[in-house]
Order: sequence, then structure tokens, then C-alpha cells
Amino acid sequence: MIIRNEQMASLQRDHLRHFESRALAVLARQYPQEFSRRGDEGMLQLLRDTMKWTKAFGLNTEAGVMVCAELSIRYGKNFQTRENWAGYILNHPELDTQAKVRRLKGYALR
Repeated sequence: MIIRNEQMASLQRDHLRHFESRALAVLARQYPQEFSRRGDEGMLQLLRDTMKWTKAFGLNTEAGVMVCAELSIRYGKNFQTRENWAGYILNHPELDTQAKVRRLKGYALR
């Protein structure tokens, strides 16, 4: 079976929309006040903005995006450049994606 480029793009879009839907549901449960303040579109924008900048740090997994979205809610926009601990973790050359996510989760759970 051969999948054409258009089909692959469609599958990727569907996967992305499904992730966004699941992620918004999680964020709504975990941060109801923030979700109420921002609304669906505001939270979706936060999630999409997070997806853009996390790629630069190799955090292009769902877990990476989610923990960074949560940290953006807890510590504010651009926490990754303002918080020393975040910069240290994100830029650490010996940490792989999973290790970065585990360490970042520690700050999300505080």
C-alpha cells in the first residue's frame, strides 16, 4: 500500500486535532480557573504556541508539550527563558526527551 503525501498530511492533521482535543480536556480538568479565564480559543492558542517552541528543545512528544503547557500556566508565558531551572533542563546536552520531561514534571507538580 502506498500513502500519498496528501493522505499523510491528512492523517497528521487528524492526529494533531485529536491530541489538541485530549490536551484541552486535561487542561480544563487540571486548571479550571485558567481555562475559564482564557476560554477554549485562548487555551488552544497556548497549546499551539507551546508546540512551536518545544520543538527547538527536542520536546516534540505529547508528554513534552503537555508538561510545558502546564508549566506555562503555572509559571507564565516564556517561563523557559525566565526560570533558570527551566533553561538548565531544556538546554542540557546529556538529557534526552524523556529525561527532560521527567525533570520538568517535577516542577509542574510543585
